[in-house]
Amino acid sequence: MLRKITRMMACVVIALLFTAGPAFAASQYMPKVTKEMNRADYWIQKTGDPDGILAERSDVDAVNQVLVGRGGPSYDLANWSADSFNATKFSEDLVDSANEALAYYYSSGCHYDQQGHEYDSYEEWKTLYQSAVDNSVDPDVAAANPDQTLTKDYRYAVVTTRTTLQGVPSELHFLDDAKDPDFDYLYHTMLKVNEPLVVMTTSSDRKFYYVRSSAISGWVRADCIAICADKDEWWDAWRYPEEETLVVLDDKIYTEDSNYVPEVAGRKLPMGSCLHLAAEDEWKSKIIEEMNRSAHNNYVIWMPVRKEDGSYTKKLALVGENRKVSVGYPDLTISNVLTVAMNQLGDAYGWGGMMGSEDCSGYIRDLYRCFGLDLARSTDRNKRWDNKEMIIKVYDLEGKTDAEKRDMIRKLPPGTVLTFDGHEMLYLGSEGADIYVISSISRCYLDGKLHRIRNCVINTLDDVTRTDGRTWLNHLNRAAVPYYLAGHADPQLSIVKAKVSGIAGRVYTGKARTQKPVVTVAGRTLISGEDYTVTYKNNTNAGTAGLTIKGTGFYRGSVGKTFKITKAANTLQAKGKTVNLKYSTLKKKNLTVKRLAAIQISKAKGKLTYKKLKGNKKITVAKSGTMTAKKDLKKNTYSVRVKVTAAGNSNYKSLSKTVTIKVKVR
Repeated sequence: MLRKITRMMACVVIALLFTAGPAFAASQYMPKVTKEMNRADYWIQKTGDPDGILAERSDVDAVNQVLVGRGGPSYDLANWSADSFNATKFSEDLVDSANEALAYYYSSGCHYDQQGHEYDSYEEWKTLYQSAVDNSVDPDVAAANPDQTLTKDYRYAVVTTRTTLQGVPSELHFLDDAKDPDFDYLYHTMLKVNEPLVVMTTSSDRKFYYVRSSAISGWVRADCIAICADKDEWWDAWRYPEEETLVVLDDKIYTEDSNYVPEVAGRKLPMGSCLHLAAEDEWKSKIIEEMNRSAHNNYVIWMPVRKEDGSYTKKLALVGENRKVSVGYPDLTISNVLTVAMNQLGDAYGWGGMMGSEDCSGYIRDLYRCFGLDLARSTDRNKRWDNKEMIIKVYDLEGKTDAEKRDMIRKLPPGTVLTFDGHEMLYLGSEGADIYVISSISRCYLDGKLHRIRNCVINTLDDVTRTDGRTWLNHLNRAAVPYYLAGHADPQLSIVKAKVSGIAGRVYTGKARTQKPVVTVAGRTLISGEDYTVTYKNNTNAGTAGLTIKGTGFYRGSVGKTFKITKAANTLQAKGKTVNLKYSTLKKKNLTVKRLAAIQISKAKGKLTYKKLKGNKKITVAKSGTMTAKKDLKKNTYSVRVKVTAAGNSNYKSLSKTVTIKVKVR
C-alpha cells in the first residue's frame, strides 16, 4: 500500500512539473517579439521568393569598386601607393588629431578609467595618453635620422589575432560611466584574422602600430599583427580566388585546439572572417608532420602567424567541417541573409569591436562581408567623402509620415538596412502593422524608461523610443539596399507566393467578368496599377476563368488564380392561352392545336420541351408542345396543366414552369 501511494505521489509531482512549467528563467524578448520570431524560418516563409538571387557577383563587385574608389568611404589597400611620407609631419599630425579627439571625448563626459576612477583633470588624462602618442615616429627611422625629417616607405602587414583598432596607443581606457567598463569611445573597429593593413608608424614604446585598414585608420597592438617582407608576400597572404576562400558565417568559430601547434590553435574567427583554404597537394603530405593529426572531417586553412621578430609566416590550421562556414561566398538571397543574420542574435554589444563583439554598424558590415560585400565602417557608409554623393541605393525617409515609412519599407526586401542618426538595423519583415528589425543595441527606451540592452536583439520600430520619446520608426531617415549602386533599378520582391484574397465566383452576364483581388506581399497590401496588373482568360462564358497578377514597379513575377463563372438563371417566361374548339368538328375527327396557339413563350434559353401534367384524358400534349383534342370530346371547358421546360445551354441553367391552358369546346 505504501509503495502504491509513493508511486501516486511521484506521478503527481511529475505532472506538476510538466504543467506548471520550469521554475528557471527563460530567454527574455523585446515587446511583441515571440520565441518563434527569433528563428530565421519564421521570416523566410513570409517572403515571396526567399531563394531568388538578390544580386549577382557582378553587382556586388561593382559596389565594392565604387566604395574603395576615389572619394569612396573605404580605402583601396590592394592598390595602396608605396610613396614616401615625412615622418616628422606625420607625427605632428597624429598628436594634433589625438588632442582633438581627447578634448572632444573629455568634454562629452568620458572622465573614468577601467577601474571606475575619475581623472583629476583633462590635463592629467591627456598626459597619460599623449606619452604614448608623442614621438611616435618609427624608432628605426628616428635612430637613422635624429631630426626625424627622413622620409620612409609604408610597410605591409596582416592581422594574426582578432583585435581592435583604437584611437590612441595605450592600454588605458576612457569611459563615460564609472560603472560601465564595457563601453570605451576610443575603440574604432574590430580587425579579423587575415585582414590586410598598411603600417605607417610605431608608438614610442613599440607596443602599437598606427595602421590603415580598408575601413579606418588607428592604433593596433603590435603583437596582433605580422609584418610582411614585401608587397608580394602581403598580397599572397590575403588575395586569393573566391573558390579558395573559407567564409565564417557563424557569430564566431575557433580553429581546432592543439598543444602541438599552439600558435594556430583555438584562434577566434568572428562572422565575416575569410581564410585561405590550403590546396590538397599543399597539405596532404605534411599535415601529420606539422599538426600531429589527420585532416579528417576538417577544412585545412592557412593561418597567418607572427614570428618572434614580428615578421609574417603562415601555418596549416584546422576548422571543423560541421562549423557554419561556406567555401566561397554563399548566394545573396533573402533566405541566406536572414539565416546568417540570426547567428549573432543574443551576442553582446561591443562598441568598436570591444570584447570581440560588434556594435550596430559592425554587425551589418560583418553580415554582408559573408556575401563578399566590403561595406565601410560608418553608418554613413553610403556617401563619398569628397562630395557626399550617394553610392549605395538609398531611399530617403526624412519628412515622411510613419504610415508612408511603413509602406516604403514593406516594398523593400528583408535584409534592407534601416538607419537614423546614430543607429542602423536590418529589416526582417512585418507582422500586422509592426515592422521588425534585428540589430546590435547599446541602449534604448522602453515604456519611457532607459534600458541598457547591450545585445543583438529583434524589436519593433514602434515599441522602442529614443531620448525625446519619439519611436524608432518616427526617427528613421534612410533605407538602404547595400548590394546595389545608387543608379541601380529598384529591388523587386517576388509575388509568386503572394497572399491573394478577394477572389469570388461570378455569374454569367454576357460580359467579361473581373475581380478585385487583394494582393499582400510581406504584410503590405499592393496597389492595383502601381504594384501589379491583372489580365484575364476565358472570363466571359460560364466555366473556369483565369487571371494572372503580374508584378510591376517594386514587384516581379506573377501569380495565377482561377474562379468559377456559373450559369445564369434561365429567363424563360410562359403563359397558357385559351383555346376554342368546335364541337361539330370534334364529332368527326381529332383536332390538333399548334403550340403557339396554346402557350405563349418568350426569353427562353435552350431547347423547349412540354409535358402534360393534368387534364382530360382526351386532350394530349406532345413533347413538341402540340396539343391534340380527340373526337367525341364533350362540350365543356377543360383545364390542362402543362410543364414547360427550357433546357438551358452552356451559359444558362434549365428552368421549368407550369402553365394552364383553357380548352373550350362549343
